[in-house]
Amino acid sequence: MQGIVGVKSYFPEIGLQYEDFYYKFKKRFSSENPHELNNEPGIFAARAYDAVWTLSLSMIQIKNKKDQMLLDKILLNNFTGLSGKIHFTDQRLDPSDTFQIINVMGKDYKEIGFWTNGLGFSNTIGQNAAFNSSMKELGQVLWPGRPWGTPRGWILALGKPLRIGVPVMDSLKQSVTVIQDQTENTTTFQGFTIDIFRATMELLPYHLPYKFYPFNGTFDNLVKQVYLKNFDAVIDVSIISYRYQYADFTQPYTDPGVLMVVPLKSKMDHRAWLFMKPFTKTMWVLILAMVIYNGFILWMLERRHSPEITGSMLNQTGTMAWLGLTPLIKLDGDKLHSNLSKMVMVVWLFVALIITQTYTANLASMLTAERLEPTVDNIDRLRNSYIRVGYSSGSFVKHYVETVLKFHPENMRNYGELEEFAEAFRRKEIGVAFLEAPAAKFFLAKYCKEFIQAGPLYKVGGVGFAFPRGSPLILHVNKALLDLVETGKVSELENKMLGSEECEDTKVNGETASLSPNSFWVLFILTGGTSTFSLLVYVFCMNYANSEEKTIWGLTTMIIQQCNHAKRRMSGKVSDIAESPTTSSTTHVTPTQV
Repeated sequence: MQGIVGVKSYFPEIGLQYEDFYYKFKKRFSSENPHELNNEPGIFAARAYDAVWTLSLSMIQIKNKKDQMLLDKILLNNFTGLSGKIHFTDQRLDPSDTFQIINVMGKDYKEIGFWTNGLGFSNTIGQNAAFNSSMKELGQVLWPGRPWGTPRGWILALGKPLRIGVPVMDSLKQSVTVIQDQTENTTTFQGFTIDIFRATMELLPYHLPYKFYPFNGTFDNLVKQVYLKNFDAVIDVSIISYRYQYADFTQPYTDPGVLMVVPLKSKMDHRAWLFMKPFTKTMWVLILAMVIYNGFILWMLERRHSPEITGSMLNQTGTMAWLGLTPLIKLDGDKLHSNLSKMVMVVWLFVALIITQTYTANLASMLTAERLEPTVDNIDRLRNSYIRVGYSSGSFVKHYVETVLKFHPENMRNYGELEEFAEAFRRKEIGVAFLEAPAAKFFLAKYCKEFIQAGPLYKVGGVGFAFPRGSPLILHVNKALLDLVETGKVSELENKMLGSEECEDTKVNGETASLSPNSFWVLFILTGGTSTFSLLVYVFCMNYANSEEKTIWGLTTMIIQQCNHAKRRMSGKVSDIAESPTTSSTTHVTPTQV
């Protein structure tokens, strides 16, 4: 507790009434508590005495001691007691207007002055007291560590607004914009960081006045101004370890990191085979299999009805392929003769129509969509290619790219605003740029069709506020920043910053996906099942027709054989009758021979 500055309740320890109370209290307290060393009355003893005195005065003024009447009389009291003014407002005792400023020194304390509400600080209390808004008029203060001078960072406002340093050379103007009007001699500060700081100050548990001051210099020099006491705090600075020797930082309110940004280029490789991209390899194989299978089915069904299908093996193979490919090219089902063939062709035409339309739509999408890719996607390749690298002027990125990413300083170029980076890319002055995460997000949102992030996110930095080392404000500011993040206020302000330049077509390097059989398996089952069913019906009918033909032929053959046999028998009888007159002339038949 050594060196702590605090306040204590004040009551005047003067007057006959207090002296009488003091001696009586000390005598009685010592007799009842002989082992207690501190026997002097304090503020609580004085308030207890005033409370009893208030109750006594109220009871004297009433005859019928009812509770409500007694309470009303108590609230009407208005006198000066030992602890100060006794007066009630809205059934509450008015608070004390005067407090005593003390400086703790070990187990004791030193009285250094007073503070009166509405008047300020003073060395004494009374009619001749001189009041001031600054504590400089009070006595000497012994601070923690026993220094007599006021420690850096422990002075809050002292009646003056905080001096807040604002960088002028910020590459992201949407984060901080400083507009100086020379005619009216005014300076306007606006942007994402300004809004964050103002919202943070509004959430502090006390009023803290502040005023912005522009600073035209590097960010390292801006942080040093806090150490040199030229600013009470600075904003929009990256939190880097070596800067802690000059100031303390709040937690970051943006995503920490450095991003590598490169231009986009068109994917011209394998352009000649683009017509194969609408479908996957499996899809093409399945289509070819269905063409061959359906062509074979149609050939089987039509070969007995179409004389042109017959011929050499080569001729029949070509005809079978033509029958399978016809639905993919044109509607040509009127030349079919078999009803089974027509049924197969109708289903195959339906499936082929869907496949061809889908292929056309997907190919058109691939031809019209701009498929792009980063010019460089590997930092090792970039480091060895000696491509020039861009970075923001005055930021820590230059030091990080040199020392951590190992880029040669001769290949590095610095630029101010983000528009300068875009022009440098277009003029081929640089091939890659390293930007802090907030600036990179806005840059990619604004130029989404020209540039893209490449490589990983290098986690370093993060933007925050800087205060003097040991400043008690950091605790309250961090709490306010957490409230802003948890309530979504930071995201809302960030989206507002990016919204003005947000590009709807953000997937510039996305390709139209090739279609697989998963999208058409029902159609392939339909046409394959129909063809297989027609083939089975055809085979069954052919077997039935052949068996019926064999049965009729057998019956016909048997009838013919029976007819021939009967004919031979009839022919024998006729010949016998013809020979009977010749034999009768020479032979006489007796009755016993018949």
